[in-house]
Amino acid sequence: MGLVQRVFKRKERIKESEVISLIMKELRAAEEKHPHFPVDVIHASAIVAEEAGELCAAALQVTYEEGTWEHVVKEAIQTAAMGIRFLLNINKLKVRKSKQIKHNPDII
Repeated sequence: MGLVQRVFKRKERIKESEVISLIMKELRAAEEKHPHFPVDVIHASAIVAEEAGELCAAALQVTYEEGTWEHVVKEAIQTAAMGIRFLLNINKLKVRKSKQIKHNPDII
């Protein structure tokens, strides 16, 4: 029985260790498929935002259409994995100067 089925059919709470394991498995798969993570903060954060948008879309689909909880869980795991990947790479992220605003030299 899958994760979603256990939670909804047996009313079980998901174990933290199981959630972390699923997220880390997704993180490793993403790193293998896309080994180069963006080095600028805007593009790196956009990856996290894109996954969060897909999670919102899945939630809308399960609410108003014939979406599935499996899809919601999948998108939540991917969002969490990309959030972790962002944080793991934060020391490599750069801010590109913009001509639109005065750049703060104290920003990394």
